[in-house]
Amino acid sequence: ALASMLDLPEEGDQMLTFTQVENFLDKGQAQADAVSTLEHRQSYNDAFKLICDGLFLAVSKDELRQEAIALLKGLATHVFYVVTSVRENITRVDSDGCDMESFHSENLIEDAFEAHNHILDGKMQPLKPFGSFRLTGPLESGVDPFVFNRSLADSFSDNSSRHTQLAATEVLDLFFELFQLSSCVDSRDGTKSNTDTTSSGGEIIFENLLSVFCEFCFSKAWNFKSGIMSAVLNLMNRMGLRWCKQYEVEVLHTALFLVKNAPNDMSLAGKESLKFFTQICWFFFEGPTSWKDSKTLIHDVLCPTRVHIRSESGENDHAIISEASLTLLLSELSSTSHLVRFAIRHALRLITRDTTTSLQTLLSKHTSSLKRLLFPRLLRTLPLPDQVAVIDALAYIVDRAPGLLPISDQNLLGFMSELLKMVSIADGEISDAGFSSVILIDKNGYAMSNSDEFKPKKKLQSHSSSVFLRNSFVLEDGSFEGRVVVPKELPLGVQLRVSTLLLFRALIRGFPDEFFDAGAQTQIGNIRPHVVSLLFRSLISEPVEAVAASSSTLHDALLLGVSGDCRGAEGSGTKS
Repeated sequence: ALASMLDLPEEGDQMLTFTQVENFLDKGQAQADAVSTLEHRQSYNDAFKLICDGLFLAVSKDELRQEAIALLKGLATHVFYVVTSVRENITRVDSDGCDMESFHSENLIEDAFEAHNHILDGKMQPLKPFGSFRLTGPLESGVDPFVFNRSLADSFSDNSSRHTQLAATEVLDLFFELFQLSSCVDSRDGTKSNTDTTSSGGEIIFENLLSVFCEFCFSKAWNFKSGIMSAVLNLMNRMGLRWCKQYEVEVLHTALFLVKNAPNDMSLAGKESLKFFTQICWFFFEGPTSWKDSKTLIHDVLCPTRVHIRSESGENDHAIISEASLTLLLSELSSTSHLVRFAIRHALRLITRDTTTSLQTLLSKHTSSLKRLLFPRLLRTLPLPDQVAVIDALAYIVDRAPGLLPISDQNLLGFMSELLKMVSIADGEISDAGFSSVILIDKNGYAMSNSDEFKPKKKLQSHSSSVFLRNSFVLEDGSFEGRVVVPKELPLGVQLRVSTLLLFRALIRGFPDEFFDAGAQTQIGNIRPHVVSLLFRSLISEPVEAVAASSSTLHDALLLGVSGDCRGAEGSGTKS
């Protein structure tokens, strides 16, 4: 049956082409003549896909395994031979079917293919497809050889049989062996120079395969994605950073989608997706040298108990990242998903080598877009998840890159004033008729309102939503350094109070002199007593996370205030 798919052209050329799949179709010649050429080819491709799927399925049977693997390797070799032999008849196309330039550039690592215009007027543009090709010449009317890649990807996603995934790995290893062999032959014969940016036949196969893997990460159900994620990492590690860098935005977009798409009721999905995202980021950007110890615990920047450390390790040069990739990450900095926000913060720490100077340098060109992201409109008008997300993002920026948003920035001052007013009203410190219809959160994380309609009938002893929230866990793997501690997901009300405290902790850490030295009549001096009052009120909160965040903030306030007194002892006075 397989042999009938392969025939030799009459011209005497020894190249094999995919034809005569119609022998598999149980149709009369009259019926075959009635359908169009496009329908013919789709029928051929469907038949070939069915054959490949059947061979991978046969691997799970002990009595058929050896023969099935032999046939699969034979097909893989033939696909590779056909693609490399007629490379000039394979043209990369975009979503409209128009010819598209190669993703390759003469200096991939430095350029990061910025010429593809992923950014226009500071905004992210739709990603151009990759891995799509138009077949002409001897391949125009036969079977599409890239159909084999889809069957291979399906086999990686098959979690019902371990043998199927092992067979898919063997076939992928064979592709790599053939690619290395063809590269050695090209180097020996001088058919491809070091400055030639045209993709070889082997690179085309891997580009299409990577594209199919990314597509399946979007389309497959979660119980089929684990094998695909492993296959992506295997492919990238084998092809190397220089080749993979041209697909940085697409792969990062895929990894980030997996984190965003992880079902809340599947804790394992969230852990696996975050691990995959961390592996992808480490592959492209690596990380700080201080994390090289595999036993090092890496806590989140916004951890309530994290000690204030402002020392710089000397690694002031951030990793090379394309503007499109950076814009993609920053767009999710204020995501309403707790897991996504952590993933973005951790990725930025890897890129900047966990130093504040590098982060400020990296984000210096994005100040305007960050302000649009952090200050979209009045805080009180935002839904509770968006309030938490914006406060979290602002706390991170102020803590790790205080130079981007100075304390005198009117947007920042207005935001903090409104936030302080909201929490003070919720705690019963002040009242304002203008907030009567706004749902506010008190120091214990419960919703409060001046309107009788929204007042709780009975005070609960615990947050019922906490039953469904993700607990803390540790990520560790041989593909990246350190042990990453992922914080637990808190109820939105509790997270709002914790994030608020961490924002003011970041403000005190980043601007201690401006905060303590400001006169009472200034905007900063006006909010200072309200901040101190908030910290002491939060010390008697019920959630332990709020107590820890308040305690940490007061510790830093006392430490930096005393340090400032010592520095300014010869000055005009001490700080209140």
